[in-house]
Amino acid sequence: MEKEPQDQQQLVGEEEEVEEELPVVDVPLKTSKEAVVRFQLVSDLHLEFPGCLDKLPHIPANAPILCLLGDIGYPNKANYRAYLLEQADRFEHVLVVAGNHEYYNQESVQHADRLIDEICAERDNLHYLNKRSVRVGDVLFLGCTLWPYIPPESISKVWTMCNDYRRIVAEGKAIEPSPSAVGDDGGMMSHMMSLVYKKIVPGLRPKSEDEAQKSEGEEAPVKHRLTPHETNLWHEQHVDWLVQEIERVKEANGVIAEPEEKVKVVVLTHHAPSKFRCISPEDAGIEEICYDDLEWMMEDPVVVWGFGHTHWSSDNIINSTRVVSNQCGYITMAPDGKGSNYFDPAMVVDIRGW
Repeated sequence: MEKEPQDQQQLVGEEEEVEEELPVVDVPLKTSKEAVVRFQLVSDLHLEFPGCLDKLPHIPANAPILCLLGDIGYPNKANYRAYLLEQADRFEHVLVVAGNHEYYNQESVQHADRLIDEICAERDNLHYLNKRSVRVGDVLFLGCTLWPYIPPESISKVWTMCNDYRRIVAEGKAIEPSPSAVGDDGGMMSHMMSLVYKKIVPGLRPKSEDEAQKSEGEEAPVKHRLTPHETNLWHEQHVDWLVQEIERVKEANGVIAEPEEKVKVVVLTHHAPSKFRCISPEDAGIEEICYDDLEWMMEDPVVVWGFGHTHWSSDNIINSTRVVSNQCGYITMAPDGKGSNYFDPAMVVDIRGW
């Protein structure tokens, strides 16, 4: 993953979700059943950087569905909303997953999620997959950020070198780590956490005049900088959700006699589900923030797992699942103006035969 330009900041937190019915999206009549199994995916467009849109390659509508797998831009910026709505006008369905950068420079993670929800509500065919699923024909798309798991022995290194823990803020009180969750340097981590809390709680930035008037008489929510202990919790929640949804499909498919009528699952995440050929060799020392070891989930009915984040486009078969990414990266920094390795704006994923 390329070194990130130093010009950003953010917040995070997840609300307890109410159990919801599985949303089913009816495929437009003009979309044949054959076309349903073809979709495009792109990630890491990074519209937050000045001049990015001018250099971004055109993405032709070669399939009815477009999957945007995170790090598209900042939800509070006009170009993010404009880009999502433009794609919704060009594709029959657009599926959106948030990356870690969607939460940079936002009021909070919860606030950023609400902004994305509001944007997606402007079009019936624009869907924010934040631990949510959408079924199109006999294909079920499962989407979430999939925060990585940071092992105790790596918490100190990750906490100090990863921008997420400086630029992302969560609402509510921070999660206190257990002694077993901070590794050998637990004392140092506790001290760091104390310093971080004192720095962030008084306020991240001055309020604008509109914000001050809106919040007058209201108690501001408590906020704190994100910690690895929180992303580890979110990792567990996201994995549990994926397992639950996949098991539901397995049970449903078990009573379907005809193979062609069984539901296929496409998993869409921002972070990589495996280290296998998903990460640049140059990033060998920071795997903890790039991927999760979820190869055990790559079996029927999961036919495709799309991801982003690593700025290393790849296309591999793991067990019986195609694991694929199509990542643009920091295009304004690319000497050839083409983005990261093997990025193909016209790429189509076809799951026929899987």
